[in-house]
Amino acid sequence: MKNRISVISLFLQVCLLLHACRPHYALAAPANQGVENFERTVATQGLNGNSAAPSNERLSGIVVCEPIPPDNEAVLADFGAGCGRWLFWAVGGLPDLGATPAWSEVNEIESRLNRKDLRLPVDRIDDLARTLGVNRVVTGEIKGDAQACTLTYQVHKTVIERDDRFNPLRRQTGPLGEPIVVTGTREQIVLQLPEVARQILLRCGMENAPQFAAVGATPDELTLCGLVQTGGGIPDAQREEFLQLAARLSLANLL
Repeated sequence: MKNRISVISLFLQVCLLLHACRPHYALAAPANQGVENFERTVATQGLNGNSAAPSNERLSGIVVCEPIPPDNEAVLADFGAGCGRWLFWAVGGLPDLGATPAWSEVNEIESRLNRKDLRLPVDRIDDLARTLGVNRVVTGEIKGDAQACTLTYQVHKTVIERDDRFNPLRRQTGPLGEPIVVTGTREQIVLQLPEVARQILLRCGMENAPQFAAVGATPDELTLCGLVQTGGGIPDAQREEFLQLAARLSLANLL
């Protein structure tokens, strides 16, 4: 009996020794993680830090930028910004987009990217995606004037991928589908925004993209939403009007 116990004890010790000597692969990023380490964490653990499929295999988070306006068209710029913010509020609030940044995170974009707005050109997509941890970015452009304008949006993918386990990580960015273009008066543009939101999701690969309800705001009210700086920067002249709007419009209440 004593010899049998000794053999079992020896066997357990050998198993423990083999377990201690096995190779370990740490998935967590170092404490002083920079951009490269952050991207390594995303590629191995997913955007939320859990074991997940590579980020290029699924839609995890999205940011809809404000459309870039013509020079010296302040009213059109504010209207376009209001449209962009409504689109971001509409598509970003879906449960399937769990990695979409909270509105409070977007409010910090000025300090993070040294900007005062989200009217980003295409060459800043990577910066935005890396900063906010999303893999879909939608950029826009608005042309014309307050009476007749054209609103154009383009969906882009931005994913972190590698060819094989030995190659370094790299960020790939490219357009998804054709641009989404709507034209008409400001009133007609507002009426088409729910379909623009659905088309954004379809281009992102969401086959069951929902039909969105009407915006519930006039062009002037969306212009006011675009005029207000995110985080509470309300011009004194529009403060009372905006506070009344915020009492009934969810988008305005978030700004």
